Order: sequence, then C-alpha cells, then structure tokens
Amino acid sequence: MFIIPFLLLSCSSTTSSNTKKGWYNLDELLTEPLLSKTFDVPEGTEFDKELTDPEVVEELLTYSWETEVDEYRTMHYQMELNFANTKKMSKSDINEIWQRQNENLYKRHNLQPVEGVGDKASWSTLGGFGESGGQLRVAYDGYIFYVSMNVFEFDEEPLPPTQNYDVWSTEKMIKKGKELANGIIANMNSLKL
Repeated sequence: MFIIPFLLLSCSSTTSSNTKKGWYNLDELLTEPLLSKTFDVPEGTEFDKELTDPEVVEELLTYSWETEVDEYRTMHYQMELNFANTKKMSKSDINEIWQRQNENLYKRHNLQPVEGVGDKASWSTLGGFGESGGQLRVAYDGYIFYVSMNVFEFDEEPLPPTQNYDVWSTEKMIKKGKELANGIIANMNSLKL
C-alpha cells in the first residue's frame, strides 16, 4: 500500500519536507471528526492513526477503524491522505502533472473524471483492494492531493444464506470520497497559509 504514494510522487514535482513552516499538518486536514461525520462512525469507535515520518518518506496520514454491522459481519475502513506537492504550483504546472499522471499511471486504473470537488478531480482504482476501494485525486488552489479509500467486510463466521457481503459500489465510494475531500478543502481554507 505504501508503494502508491511513491508512484504518484514520481509523476509529480520534487517536494521539500512537510515539517517546514508554511505547510499544512495533515492531521489538521483529515481529522477524526471529519471521518466520523462522513462515514457515520458510531460514537466511541477507536481510530488507528499513523503518520509517516517525513524525513523517511513523503508524509502520508492513514486512519483505519472497524464497525460491527451485525453478529456476523464487521466493516473495516482505511483512509489515506497525501499531497503531490508542499509548495503551491501554478495552474499550468498542475495541468502538466495531471496529464503526465493520467498518461503514465492512471490510464491503467479505470480513470474517470469527478465533478463537484476542488478545481478538478478524478477517481481511479489505484490504491484500492480489488472492488473495495480506490483513490480520489483532487487539484485545488495550487495543490494536488490524494484520498485513498478502502472499505471491506470481515466475516467472523460463515454468513447465513440470507446475508450478503457488503461491497461498496464505485458510485458510493466516489460520493463518500467527495464528501471527505470537500471537508479536507474546508479545513485547508480555514488554515489558509
């Protein structure tokens, strides 16, 4: 899973450490309250949070949690946030990187444009575990960021014949990804650099 950010960054510009002054803290952009609101996470749910060391690799924030569906099923959620750049870029630079990523990486991952979030956005199966996830790529205000999402079901016992696996549709993944990305954008705007 950690290989995805490296692939994305190889198609973007060189970045500096996110710990420098003048850059967002990822955990101020992707927060437990935002996740709870977007995914209707039950109160009291424990989140696992991991922030990579930006001195070792580009900063990547990961949240994961589980919710019980019924006595047989548990849903597992994993969300990741990272940026292609830590310095604001021009619109032409964004467009050049966007096109290069489309040609070199995303074309193999069911790329589709997404409306209603950022300056432009796309959904792909990159970063997803089979049918259970994917990635929303968003360009906004001189930055490109990625929200990788995986939602899948654990079964404690064999399901009774009347129960079905809960596999989220692409449309549902995109809808929730847009809600999450718009929340991240709202947090970016409230923390304007």
